[in-house]
Amino acid sequence: MTVNNISVSRRRFLLGGTAALLVAGCSTRRGSSGSRGEEVPRPTTAQQLLKAPLFYVAHRGSGDNWTEHSLDAYRRSLRAGAHAVEISVSTTKDGVLVCHHDPNTLRLTGVDRIIADTTWKTLSSMRLDARQWLGPKASTQPISRLEDVLEALGPTNLALVEDKAGTSTEALLDMLDSQERSTERFVWKQWAPASQYRAADERGYATWGYLTSNIVDRVGEFAGRFDALGVQTTSSDADIATVVAAGRPVIAYEVHDRSSRDRLQKLGVTGMMCSNISYVLQDKKGATSDAFATGLRSFGDLPAAVDEGWSAQPLIQPAQASVRFGGDPRTSYLMGSMCPVRPEPYRLSFQMRWPDGLPNTADHAGVAFALESDAPYVIKRKSATGGYHAVVRANGTMEILERDAGAVDATPLASVKTGPVEPGEWMKLDVLVDQVKLTFSRAGDPAWTISVDDNSHRGGFLRLCKNYDNSTPVEFSAVTVRDA
Repeated sequence: MTVNNISVSRRRFLLGGTAALLVAGCSTRRGSSGSRGEEVPRPTTAQQLLKAPLFYVAHRGSGDNWTEHSLDAYRRSLRAGAHAVEISVSTTKDGVLVCHHDPNTLRLTGVDRIIADTTWKTLSSMRLDARQWLGPKASTQPISRLEDVLEALGPTNLALVEDKAGTSTEALLDMLDSQERSTERFVWKQWAPASQYRAADERGYATWGYLTSNIVDRVGEFAGRFDALGVQTTSSDADIATVVAAGRPVIAYEVHDRSSRDRLQKLGVTGMMCSNISYVLQDKKGATSDAFATGLRSFGDLPAAVDEGWSAQPLIQPAQASVRFGGDPRTSYLMGSMCPVRPEPYRLSFQMRWPDGLPNTADHAGVAFALESDAPYVIKRKSATGGYHAVVRANGTMEILERDAGAVDATPLASVKTGPVEPGEWMKLDVLVDQVKLTFSRAGDPAWTISVDDNSHRGGFLRLCKNYDNSTPVEFSAVTVRDA
């Protein structure tokens, strides 16, 4: 159609004409710090989705929770409250469209095959294996054909779909066109500088162009091409604000935690491409104990170095009901499944040991607690959140330290020398938090207790911490929070 001699594509017409038509009675909760519990209508078309004040897309089917790009993950993330799923599409040697992010299968299957050089018959016999990331009891899943996924999801669920290699645009669009309500259900996704958006636009699809951090300064060049723009969560506030100022709905990727969600909302981002739907989408009180014995990582439990990939995940050991931190760098592990912890007074108990030998004498491990948010937190690195550490050094010294948001160094508050630490011995440790005081104790001797009057921090987030840069492993188990 034309208006005043200006061509308006079918896609632009749909986007403007249906954006406000939200279906009554179909709603979800916002899950943001500024509007917890408020009911909002659930988008039923791609056009409504992009115009919604806040919406969640399950990144790879929410790969922090389930095996990425599996039909199982897509289904579970939609049941958990995602408004849409994100699907990466690759093409086999014999032209079959499959749901897979990487150009080869090594990371997800352990078998190194280039998808474009492999037949569907071969791929169909392989299994997606995310146990390194999700825990040893996570189920493996088959690689799925896109056609089967779209049929299983049905005509009501929404998806952002990408031709990952950029070589199968026509075939992918033909597949989408064959689906019921196709232009209402699918958003075409691509890297902003690529040119496939033209073909998607001509067929009436809304489009999303994502900007990697190296091309954010070119947002003005790309904004006119797309109905929505994408920006990485690792971008600076200034860069995100620049993308938002371009005047298109903005979807940020990848969102792993609630603090990122809240930061992005404040910057004007409306779309959360989330890898951790089951945790980020709500703010309810957490569990009272860890779930290491299940052999599965609980929703919300994540390593601080989440952007470094699967190697950052500590080893969950169901037989020992424990989690093991190895590797060289210091790190921490968000126990998001237990957060926010109950209001004080509460008692945080845990067991800790060095199973294979002790690190250097002054090296220490323990818990960070009363953190104001779930922002990444590692000692000696600036963090957006502050809180306390309750640690045990390899020489047996117990200590409580305090650190403010943005600080590098912590302030010691109290310490006591306890008995020797024996390799392989589980230490039973206990932190009591009330409105004014902190008390840290080790079982075995009443003298192994320290207390300090300090209420600088009373946040609801908790982390397990390996606070030294060598490969001596440390393990944690029996993490609980209960009323004091």
